[in-house]
Amino acid sequence: MKRNVFYLTLLSLLFAFSSLVSAQEKKKSEAPTPEKRIEMKAQKISKKLMLDEAASAKFVPLYKEYVAALSKCHCAAPKDKGAKMTDEQIVESLEKRYEMQGKIADVKKEYVTKFAKILTPLQVKKLFSEDKGKMKFGKRPMHKGAKMKCEKGKCSPKKPCPVKNASPGK
Repeated sequence: MKRNVFYLTLLSLLFAFSSLVSAQEKKKSEAPTPEKRIEMKAQKISKKLMLDEAASAKFVPLYKEYVAALSKCHCAAPKDKGAKMTDEQIVESLEKRYEMQGKIADVKKEYVTKFAKILTPLQVKKLFSEDKGKMKFGKRPMHKGAKMKCEKGKCSPKKPCPVKNASPGK
């Protein structure tokens, strides 16, 4: 009797372990490809911009094209070698970086006009916000524990302290 219980317990543990291993293998294989990630990001942005189906159908392929154009600019990005670089290499690296930034700016200028044909100006502004790839949709509230401090010389008797009068969330 004890032997049967032991074998039954051992069998159930093996079954549980094998199902966990197979579940982990499935998760690894389901990692999205870069194209799929761009597609998912485009769909997410489309939802955040509250686009209808027709506008979304035009937006997603244009956004994919835009990301591809930006990635071509980033491929030419110089790789810094850190402290091992000579002065000439540092100057050359900076020049290449600024050239790359100029190409990125040109691509953004080009696609602003293309996106303006599909989106409203406010939606284009949200899409191309200065927050380096993150779309700004309203202000984020301050964390409860975050406190701002006045620096000396910022507050005067004539002007009230901006930190004391600031309300949370601004």
